[in-house]
Amino acid sequence: AALTFAEIPHSLGTLQGVALEARPEMQRARNRIEAEKARVQLARRERLPDPSFNVKAARYNDTGQAVSELDVGISIGLPFLNAKKYSAGITEAERNLEAARQEFDVARSETLGLVRDQLKKIETAAHHYELCRDKILPLASQTLKSQRAAYEASSLNFLELIGAERVLQDIESNTLNYLAEYRIGLAELDAIVGLGDTAAPENRSGKERSK
Repeated sequence: AALTFAEIPHSLGTLQGVALEARPEMQRARNRIEAEKARVQLARRERLPDPSFNVKAARYNDTGQAVSELDVGISIGLPFLNAKKYSAGITEAERNLEAARQEFDVARSETLGLVRDQLKKIETAAHHYELCRDKILPLASQTLKSQRAAYEASSLNFLELIGAERVLQDIESNTLNYLAEYRIGLAELDAIVGLGDTAAPENRSGKERSK
């Protein structure tokens, strides 16, 4: 299938927002934060007194009652007697949470940078393609026509005509290369963002970017 060229239908902000939500690295970083938050809460709860109730029934053989005596007791753990241990646990959990948040910030910065740099790469390829397509290629084509007319009028030698043809061929090749770079860049952007075929025909108007 022939390569096509169309404008990216999403802004930098939109692409970065999708990447922050969809990239596995970001999901793992968010999950770790939630897990570390839960560990902090658990460590703090362990420092609080934890009462427990005990119920014990007793029956004496010389009575006809099913239960002769019912003992109810309550016991309360006193974690403050070992405050250093529990404080250390809380401190460690809080440090792990802070580390998880820093990991998230790093992943976020990397994601934003990846999308920004990739979009810049795509825009550069698009600029070069448009420049060749709209200006350089038409000029080279017109030059070749003039050279052919001059050759037919015997005012230009054959080697000069061949040179003009080669120049046009080189420009056509460069134009296609820039278009290929643009399409490859879009595919790489899809992989970075996780959007799925950024420039698919169904996601765009099908019209080329206006001059």
